[in-house]
Amino acid sequence: MVCPQCHADLRGQEIDPASRAAFDGKTHFSRVVGIYSHAADATVAWKCPDCDHEWACTEELGFGLRTYNLMSRFSVSAEQGGTGQPPKD
Repeated sequence: MVCPQCHADLRGQEIDPASRAAFDGKTHFSRVVGIYSHAADATVAWKCPDCDHEWACTEELGFGLRTYNLMSRFSVSAEQGGTGQPPKD
């Protein structure tokens, strides 16, 4: 998989051959960032870690088993006066 904007290779670290069965036989982790929505309780977009381009999440990634990093747009730390809970709609 490559970024649709900058065409960076989004394959991450190689999965140890002895552990691949636990990852459905996949060979590499993913470097792509999953954008999570608390309201939808789902990953709603992908983000390239190189150019920050985002694109709609229409399906699971073709490699790895949820091996991407998740980032919530809605998290607010306690230091910022947040509760750490998702916003109420």
